[in-house]
Amino acid sequence: MAHKLALLCLFALQSVSLLAITQYPAVVKVFCGENVSLTCDTADVLSVCDSLLWFKVDQRSAELKMTTAVYTDQSQKPCVGFIYNASVADSGVYYCSIKHSVMFYMGKGSTVIVTECHPRPIVTLYVPDTDTRPSVSLQCVVMGVVPAEARVFWVIGESEMTGWTESSWTHTNHMAKEYTRSHISIPSQIWMEAQNVECVVEVDGRRVSKSIKQGSKQLCSLLLYLCSSVALVVIIGFIVALVYVNLAGRCRMGTRSIQPHSKRHNGGRRTENKHQEHQEVQYARVELTSNRQPGSATLNKNVLNVSE
Repeated sequence: MAHKLALLCLFALQSVSLLAITQYPAVVKVFCGENVSLTCDTADVLSVCDSLLWFKVDQRSAELKMTTAVYTDQSQKPCVGFIYNASVADSGVYYCSIKHSVMFYMGKGSTVIVTECHPRPIVTLYVPDTDTRPSVSLQCVVMGVVPAEARVFWVIGESEMTGWTESSWTHTNHMAKEYTRSHISIPSQIWMEAQNVECVVEVDGRRVSKSIKQGSKQLCSLLLYLCSSVALVVIIGFIVALVYVNLAGRCRMGTRSIQPHSKRHNGGRRTENKHQEHQEVQYARVELTSNRQPGSATLNKNVLNVSE
């Protein structure tokens, strides 16, 4: 009984191994805006394409996820999947799969590489701020091209050097962009003596580079210090002018507030003096009248009393 069961299992495994999906081409290279066609021959499993599924390997997480970017033309035999108007984000590894009974069958995969029509790499060169260490580490970041299609190297002085190159992603979501980063470490003496440090990128037979010169670096530092000094002088001058205008305004306000009081004070003095002079004149008239005309002294005194 056990012998028959073993033979049955062996026959089942052999039957499953004979059922396979043929997927091709293995690699597809297109420019952005073009169409991609992937063939998935399922004749050994099923003769229809309505249940065909497509999966894509996420290049960031390496997870196999179902994708709707591939449209299956069910009228063609064998089954063909299309990616219309492909973009750089469509690059990756695709697998076709089909379910028969309780088994899933999957192809061997197709690598799709989509590049821009005329890709121009964006090269950014990072240099250290200090040169006091025994060695200097340089970094060159390249974006806008597929890392597998680009070659990155260094030209320091008259020597060509190859650093350690890796590729990564800017983000972890669907907006992520792949970039290439090249590292190199050189002695500080070579860094100080080299007149030119250049990061070179070659893609599709074209060369794009980004360089930095030691002389230009020193000139930039000098210009930065000069601009900072001029800005500081302008700020100090502005503050002094502002303080002067504020003090001058306060002085004018103080002068205006003193003048009305002085006028009222002087006016009061003049009125008082006039009153005193008037009284003295009245007294003088009374005395003169009383000495010369006795009969009219009473009348003048009455007038004096009314005036007081």
